[in-house]
Amino acid sequence: MPFCPRCGARVEEGDAYCWNCGLPLDVIYMLRRRPVAPPPTLTSAIKEAYLSLFRPSPHILYPTEAVYEKIPEYTPIKKYLIIGIVFVVVGLTLTTFGTWIRRLGFTLAAFTSPLLLLFWMYRNDRYEQEPISLVAFTFGWGVISTFIALLINTYMGWPAPFAALSEEPAKAIGLYWLARHKTLGKEFNDHLDGMVYGAAVGAGFAGTENILYIAHFAPLVGALTIILIRSLSPITHIICTALVGRSLGLAKVRKGEIHPTDIIPGLLVAMTLHALWNAANILSLTVLFPLYIASFAKLIREARRDELLWGYARGLAPKEQK
Repeated sequence: MPFCPRCGARVEEGDAYCWNCGLPLDVIYMLRRRPVAPPPTLTSAIKEAYLSLFRPSPHILYPTEAVYEKIPEYTPIKKYLIIGIVFVVVGLTLTTFGTWIRRLGFTLAAFTSPLLLLFWMYRNDRYEQEPISLVAFTFGWGVISTFIALLINTYMGWPAPFAALSEEPAKAIGLYWLARHKTLGKEFNDHLDGMVYGAAVGAGFAGTENILYIAHFAPLVGALTIILIRSLSPITHIICTALVGRSLGLAKVRKGEIHPTDIIPGLLVAMTLHALWNAANILSLTVLFPLYIASFAKLIREARRDELLWGYARGLAPKEQK
């Protein structure tokens, strides 16, 4: 029996309107009897990942039981908050050579925008917000991954657009580890969860990268100018890694488990959007920025709609640890 995609009220098969909020109920999701099958091939999954950026995604009426899983209450997850903090300190020290602690003003400015964007993303997960400890862990991995990507980019010496080939996979490693973890992966229930954790990784990466840019360009163009520019740029890292998380979450919804190839669709889209952003220069902020924001907001609304259809607003969401 389905639920209203606006208010989450339980409705009957064939109802024309929701009895609670009056929303007209589209026959496409009221009368379908069979689940939405997972993409039969990797090619189909990749196509869906790209098309979903601008085309409405179909409702997922019948998910696997993985969307209702929760980790046992006795599972120790608070230690991942400490691990996340350690990741942040070590990652910042290695990447900025201590600049982050010597120039605390730059550090605060660098992380303000990414943290605000992450908080906005976290608040969008209304029905089963993820444990702070795991969000902190993925945020910390984002900081560590900046150092990994910096090493690769320095060694390869390739142009800015090609940086996406190292930065997106580096960020995705920690996200994939969490999604596949035998126990912690039960907190990674669906595509909205994936976008939350992906946004956390992207925020950690973006803030760390911001320190490097602000410290380098502040003497040239002024601290305020570069801080304002870098306040908008983090959205790319956050959106791109969130799309990788979305791809992993969809695999969980459709199949109940995640295979190694399930990361490929989201990773390809992330690298494409990231490379376009780096190549577009001034057009990044004037053209791509609003397009990326609009597409990301659409995907969030669709993921939240699916959670409503599964009864999350009526108490069926898994109770997450805090």
